[in-house]
Amino acid sequence: MVPLEQAAQHFLLARTVSSLYQCYIRLSGEAVEDYAHTKDMKRLEIYRKKIQKVESQKWFKEHKRSLEVNVSAANRFISHAIPELTTEQRAALRQVPCNSMSMFLVRSHAARI
Repeated sequence: MVPLEQAAQHFLLARTVSSLYQCYIRLSGEAVEDYAHTKDMKRLEIYRKKIQKVESQKWFKEHKRSLEVNVSAANRFISHAIPELTTEQRAALRQVPCNSMSMFLVRSHAARI
């Protein structure tokens, strides 16, 4: 079992036992605040937050979107957005690498003006 899942299951077990003990104290007619149980509940809350933090970091790491540019899609957007591109500019647009795409757009726009 993965350590994160193991920690989550241990937390749930501790929380269940703690809740059952709290029910026992209340049913016996005693005040829960008189016991060390409240410190345990605070400690369990801290562990719950730690587990949640690690789970959310894991989820964001798994669902992180890539920051790569889809060049063919960008070319389609540009060619449809700027209909007055010449055939030479359209051909040059298809041959531009990803990192120099913005420089090409600046130069081609300046050439039209």
